Amino acid sequence: MLPIMADGALLLIVEREIVEQHRFFVDWYNGQLKADDFARFEDSLAPGFLMLTTRGTVLSRPSVVAFVRANCASEPGAFAIDIQDVRIGYRDGRTVVATYFEIQHRGTSQTKRISTAVFSRGSTRTTGLVWEHLHETWAE
Repeated sequence: MLPIMADGALLLIVEREIVEQHRFFVDWYNGQLKADDFARFEDSLAPGFLMLTTRGTVLSRPSVVAFVRANCASEPGAFAIDIQDVRIGYRDGRTVVATYFEIQHRGTSQTKRISTAVFSRGSTRTTGLVWEHLHETWAE
């Protein structure tokens, strides 16, 4: 069960999880992490994790893990992510659904997407949250 807390406190925890996850991506893609650091990412995804990409492709947890692992140091020094406007859309004792904007910077180009993430409680996680589902959509 997720602890009973004020919405503002839960929002801070959810925002922290989203920001930390994307900080991992930046550091991993820029080649600033070692293979041993990858476990934090793997542990963040539930066994049944699914991701719907901006192109409408459904990716399983093993596909996402393999893709991210293969892209270590693929963009050294050229990749950054900003997270904005995190909001909680739904919550109950086990689940939190949040939306956020993700702005990716690659050199001089930039893309923006809005994402909806479904989290559940995961006692081994720093934030107490595990990613169950992620749906990304292009945004302007």
